[in-house]
Amino acid sequence: MQNPVTRTLIVTACDENHYELGLDLITSLRDLGLNGAKVAFVDMGTGGAPEQLVRQFDLYERQTAEAGRYKGYKVSFLSVKPRLPTIFPGFDTYIWIDADCWVQGASVIGKLVDAAQKADIAAHPELDVHYFRYKLPADRTINFYRNLYGNDTCEMMCRFPMISSGVFSARSDSRLWAVWSNAMAALKSRWEQGADLRFSDQIPLHLLIHTNKLSMFPLRAIDNWQAYAALPLIDTERKRVVVSSPPYEEINIIHLAGASKKLQHYSQRLQGNISYRYRDIKHLFSQT
Repeated sequence: MQNPVTRTLIVTACDENHYELGLDLITSLRDLGLNGAKVAFVDMGTGGAPEQLVRQFDLYERQTAEAGRYKGYKVSFLSVKPRLPTIFPGFDTYIWIDADCWVQGASVIGKLVDAAQKADIAAHPELDVHYFRYKLPADRTINFYRNLYGNDTCEMMCRFPMISSGVFSARSDSRLWAVWSNAMAALKSRWEQGADLRFSDQIPLHLLIHTNKLSMFPLRAIDNWQAYAALPLIDTERKRVVVSSPPYEEINIIHLAGASKKLQHYSQRLQGNISYRYRDIKHLFSQT
């Protein structure tokens, strides 16, 4: 019987602002081994990605947009995530991982494949006991919601936890792709008619899920750890990045969203500053 992971495609995208992070992501995946899964890269850069990055991927597509033409996220303006089966046809399951993530747990790919079978999409609702100090939804999220759908919808929908589109999985035959693509096309149509919109794919996805247009299987925080909301711990004995309270579970995917991708953090245990980027954690563990 064929391993179901072998008909799985993992996809990421970035432009020149995040090529180094994209290299960290694909390096973390290659270091773990992919058990037959393929990996694809959508290059949104203006001048083409470095060969060092491109050659690590099995599939490559270039899509870009003129700088300053839109507001919000380029990946959302281009509607990359809702179109994965169109951009890269021929797979049973698609897994999206943002380029500012890196993967620590090898088993998470199989976990995401299994989760995709249970609903239209498997994704992480941004809830965890460790996020208690961070205001969720963030002001930025609320501003995006108001811009796209108005105050009334924002007030109603922001009572539900935000759904992260930074890591998700879905079957090729899921309703997700058509429903999400239609929602993004509606925003693009409004923008073309002169509406001053800030493009986000996460806000429409959140609205679709919480108005029951799509079903969702929830991923746990360890499968898409929001480092901006709660810093994990570094366990030098186990050589793992772990949850910051007992039983100190290993984190499968570390997501360096927002400012967390650029900051260094003081570690009392290590008596020094540490970045949570993959290359820096890998170097640290090689020295301990």
